[in-house]
Amino acid sequence: MMMKMLEAGGIPPLTDGLRIADEDNPRGYFEWEGVKRLEKDAGFVPEARGRALKVISELLYHLPEGEAYRVIFLRRKIAEILRSQEQMLRRRGTFRADGPGDGMIAPILEKSALKAMNFVADRKDMLMLVLDYHTAFEETGTMVGKIDDFLGGGLDREAMAAVVDPALYRQRSN
Repeated sequence: MMMKMLEAGGIPPLTDGLRIADEDNPRGYFEWEGVKRLEKDAGFVPEARGRALKVISELLYHLPEGEAYRVIFLRRKIAEILRSQEQMLRRRGTFRADGPGDGMIAPILEKSALKAMNFVADRKDMLMLVLDYHTAFEETGTMVGKIDDFLGGGLDREAMAAVVDPALYRQRSN
């Protein structure tokens, strides 16, 4: 959703189109495979200047110094992430009931997210905006305004807000 919002606002995404839209993510994934090799090869980073690039938190550590990064850290409740992942794995027939349970995975994911946010906060070449996923649905205008302000203004706020579709928030926590 965030990548689609940024694109609608006027920031072109750096994507490769390899992972196409599906039932789990009907608007697409907006990913670029090169990110997965970031630890070994960050040569693509200059190509991402002025564009939106999705980077999972575990790979933020490998972004090279010397650039000016704006990191939008979109937090989502761990229980929602786990339910979403389980549903996706079930649809694909790869879910393993004998795998580690949510009670084991949730604390690891939470610790990992906090560690990544602390890392970004300590980097002089990174600015960070932390947003809660549910805010996009409950306070869309406020969230869009924060994103636009954080990125320097001039984005199409109306188009960004129009991307938010409550029907796609399928794994809500209470």
